[in-house]
Amino acid sequence: MDFGIWARRLLPAGTLMVLLAGCVTGEELARRQAEQRQRQLDEDRQTCMAYGIHPSQSAFAGCMFQLDRDRKDRAQQEEMERQAREAEERRQEAHELARNGQCDDPRYRTSNGGRAERGTDEYECRVLGLGDGRK
Repeated sequence: MDFGIWARRLLPAGTLMVLLAGCVTGEELARRQAEQRQRQLDEDRQTCMAYGIHPSQSAFAGCMFQLDRDRKDRAQQEEMERQAREAEERRQEAHELARNGQCDDPRYRTSNGGRAERGTDEYECRVLGLGDGRK
């Protein structure tokens, strides 16, 4: 038997099985998110109680609110930092295009048939004034 034939037939099926194994249903995802929220609430309760604030005290709600707000602020800050890193990476890529002469090189094939969309070479070349990116 030719191993190549079997490999060409089984490899795509095996790859599909691996990909499908990682899939979750919407219900499963919702259940996991609810469990995560509950774990976070439990952790926040424990933190507030460790500060000496008990659930029967009026300050307990404020403690829980502050922990939630701090977590959301951290998540927002992390997202802003991620976006800034991505923007810097795009700027560096565009400058690399200019250094390579690809923005103005008619031999360089740009994407989208000259319609510049965010994330494409034409967009980066135009935004940074490195040429129009259209050939």
